[in-house]
Amino acid sequence: MISWNPSTAVSLLLLSIATLSADTLKLKNGTVLEGKIVNETPESIQFEYNISKSIKDLITINRADIKVIDKEEADEIAHNEIKKILPTANLLTVGDYDKILAGKPAEFMANFKASKLKVLVQDVIDQLLAEKAKVEAHGVKIDGSWITAEEAKIDPYNHDARILATQMKASIGNRKYFLAFTQFEKLEKEFEFSTAYTQSIAAIVGALPKYEARLSQDKHNYEPRMKQRAKDLKSMEEDDRKRTEAAFERKLKLFRTLRKAAQERKERWIPVSEWDLSSISETLEKIAKETKRLTELDLTKPRTAATMIADAFKDLAENKPVAARSKLGIARENGATGDIVTGLEERIDTARKAELAAAATTATATAKEENEATPPENNNSKPPKNGKGPVNPKQEKQSTDSNEPAGTSTDAAGNDSEENQEEPGGLSLKLLLIVLAGVLLLITVIAKVFVKSPEKETRE
Repeated sequence: MISWNPSTAVSLLLLSIATLSADTLKLKNGTVLEGKIVNETPESIQFEYNISKSIKDLITINRADIKVIDKEEADEIAHNEIKKILPTANLLTVGDYDKILAGKPAEFMANFKASKLKVLVQDVIDQLLAEKAKVEAHGVKIDGSWITAEEAKIDPYNHDARILATQMKASIGNRKYFLAFTQFEKLEKEFEFSTAYTQSIAAIVGALPKYEARLSQDKHNYEPRMKQRAKDLKSMEEDDRKRTEAAFERKLKLFRTLRKAAQERKERWIPVSEWDLSSISETLEKIAKETKRLTELDLTKPRTAATMIADAFKDLAENKPVAARSKLGIARENGATGDIVTGLEERIDTARKAELAAAATTATATAKEENEATPPENNNSKPPKNGKGPVNPKQEKQSTDSNEPAGTSTDAAGNDSEENQEEPGGLSLKLLLIVLAGVLLLITVIAKVFVKSPEKETRE
């Protein structure tokens, strides 16, 4: 028999919200209840069970009506909480991991030393330590994927933009809309030609009406809030009232200082306070303008420019500066300007010069190897008489036994002797001297024949 105890249900409802549904009761009539055993006696069990996902109730059940009691132990409850740690969030720091490890996992290992679940908890600890080591090596987790420091260096521009966009989305998820909008403003100013910027516009457009609804409610509640504050101050003792008013004025003064500084920096999003009606009204106007501006943006060219810049970084990583320059040119044609274009151009120039230098070095080395591998045409060639090095093979006299001209002397090895080497004109020196001697001899004979001496004519 089941007896209901509705009088205590409301009082235990808040407690049950924080309680994990860990125990199961199977009754003899076939009913299965999931919830938490609150109290036990030899005759009955007081059970807090789930009517729905968010509603719980408390009943007392006689043990005679219960077929099976499946009770989750304390270590199982603790282990279920630890399992929720994984997967971890994006962009956690080393300090974040230390805090997580020192929390529930450390408490479990200290409180349940004999638990069979220690192995599973240790697995969670090991995964957390492995992720912490990646962060210590300057890796980051974005959208569930790990990016190493080396991978980040390939395209630091888009890497930094992704981190900022991830932070912005986390702010939206935590309903910190003002922070999200300031992060988006930075993303738009500093990373306009990143893929993350164009991909983030939809998220920020979706957050604008949510921020508008909050501020509209603040504007609606402004007058009642001010009246309630005046009423609360009036009910205070004089000393308490003075301290409260002084603290409020300090807070309001700080807000106005921050707001003025943001205005001087010409920031798009200015701090808002529920106690400052003008700031609420101005921001509501800003939301309307931003919604119109962002929804009317033509993202065709920005997306193309962002894709080309990302591809240019990839080409550089693969040592393709010519391809990278082509991609950068397309990005320029689609509106890309500023420091990212200038910086990327410099990187391309540096990579191109390195590529040309490497090509020249390779060509020189190849030519040297070819020269060393080719045997000389005449191993016995002698250096020219000027002593400046070996004679060019094309300028050497090419002679063989079959075509050696008569009268040419050779050394023991069959090579032309030095005195028989041809002059640049084509005649050997010896042959030239013989010709000259013959000419002089002929002139002398002719002179003796045709010219008579004065002595012979006198005798005749």
